[in-house]
Amino acid sequence: MAIRRLTWFISDIVKTIRTPKRVRNIFYRNKVLPWLWSYRSEARTSLKQSAKAGFEVRNYANYSEYVRHQGSKLDRFLLDFDNSWLKKYDVSYRNSLRDRLKPHIQESGISVLCLGARIGTEVKAFIDLGCFAVGLDLNPGPENRYVVFGDFHDIQYADGTVDMVFTNSFDHVLCPDRVLNEVRRILKPSGGFLVELAFGREGGIEPGEYESFYWSKLDDLLHTIEEHSFELVHRETISRARDLIMFRKTCD
Repeated sequence: MAIRRLTWFISDIVKTIRTPKRVRNIFYRNKVLPWLWSYRSEARTSLKQSAKAGFEVRNYANYSEYVRHQGSKLDRFLLDFDNSWLKKYDVSYRNSLRDRLKPHIQESGISVLCLGARIGTEVKAFIDLGCFAVGLDLNPGPENRYVVFGDFHDIQYADGTVDMVFTNSFDHVLCPDRVLNEVRRILKPSGGFLVELAFGREGGIEPGEYESFYWSKLDDLLHTIEEHSFELVHRETISRARDLIMFRKTCD
């Protein structure tokens, strides 16, 4: 393990030297700390086979390690990229997501909760379509008008109060059953669960260093979601790596 950490450290040093903006960033305390944080034990955990065949979970020592690791992603990201890149991403993903969402937004004024929303790009896309939308994330970043602090394993909102839940971060959950139960709890009767999901390992898509939950076959995950009293009503391929899938909450 010590050798692996030394290899990662040297690799990061080389990356920093080759990227001038990264060299500048490491002199700022609020940006260098996420880099140093990445060498804590939870940042170097790996995905392990879960109790359910076909799925993997990251082997954090405890839930606090999971929260710290996932919460550090935005800070670590800001070390490697400047605000101009982030602004370009915010515009491009907002536009492309808005176009994908149009067929699924039947009326204005519906309430939408976006899980794992980071800087709030998806929230903005829903607002563009006339929705009342808010995001939830372990680290919304500073002065975020669109996303509030929260954990999608323990959502702070009341039962049956949301028309739609959206996420493109389901591979960042730690306890999928618990998250699905929370999504179902806050949705109104026949509410929609709209989710962007990677194809999985057998679909040729490998997880990254922050994915805490992953699957071999996407169809297996879809079946798991259906087992939590959701009905699959729409599925479309949106990229070489992901599908957009709509579920409806079914009656108890």
